[in-house]
Amino acid sequence: MTTELFTEIVNDKLIATGDKKFINFLMTEPLLSKNLPEMLKIAKLHGHITKVTTNGYLLEKKAEDICKYLDFVQISIDALEDLHDKIRGEGFFIKAIDGLKKVKEISDVCLEINVTISRLNYRKIYELLRYLDQLGVTIDEVRFQLLDFVTAEMSTRHNLAHPTIKQSPTLEDVDIIFSDKELNLLFGVINKIKGYAPINIKKISMKPNVVNVNDLKKYFSIHGGALQGHNVCSTPFNQIAISTSGDVYWHMRCYNDYVLGNIHSN
Repeated sequence: MTTELFTEIVNDKLIATGDKKFINFLMTEPLLSKNLPEMLKIAKLHGHITKVTTNGYLLEKKAEDICKYLDFVQISIDALEDLHDKIRGEGFFIKAIDGLKKVKEISDVCLEINVTISRLNYRKIYELLRYLDQLGVTIDEVRFQLLDFVTAEMSTRHNLAHPTIKQSPTLEDVDIIFSDKELNLLFGVINKIKGYAPINIKKISMKPNVVNVNDLKKYFSIHGGALQGHNVCSTPFNQIAISTSGDVYWHMRCYNDYVLGNIHSN
């Protein structure tokens, strides 16, 4: 995103008026943007709350430049080194760990770790939690998030109900559906996580907060079973997403085919 476009965004009437906004740089990898520190500085000068969501690979290198303008940083870590690097890329785990240590060494920014739970890593996430807690670094939150996905059946049902607001299914080659045996094992891991007493982690959270194995079965069903308390999408009412070209969406992950407009023109 150009600095000029970002300046146009923060000067827009919707952003510039009312309460301060929560501005999150995310999707793809924001630390690749050479002008990220400049955009963060502009956001802070306008009184907004800032966050960067990153895979952490460049975090140690960029920390000095961005932390002075940051309120929150979220790092995606999926497992311990071997499996994390298999998922994310060689060397990514150590880079992320070095990055989070650097952030806490030089600033008091709120540090969050997000762990996406899938069939690839669910057996290893408790060990990851213990490892993070034993780093000797204060981590404000470790969040365990069930993998977001949309099956073809869910997408078809949505698109029949809302034909002008299309939702695309997750790629078919993603192995997302757990067996009943795996779900029982996963629920056991989740209970171990909930029962863990951290030393250096201030908060451990689960998204969504499943309370029994039937919740997991509903969540990972190809039919898209709704969970009580998680069956309404509030996104269109409390956030917008803006791409590097200025296109405006409700949320690029869920509604990336439905453009509300472009900040340059309307």
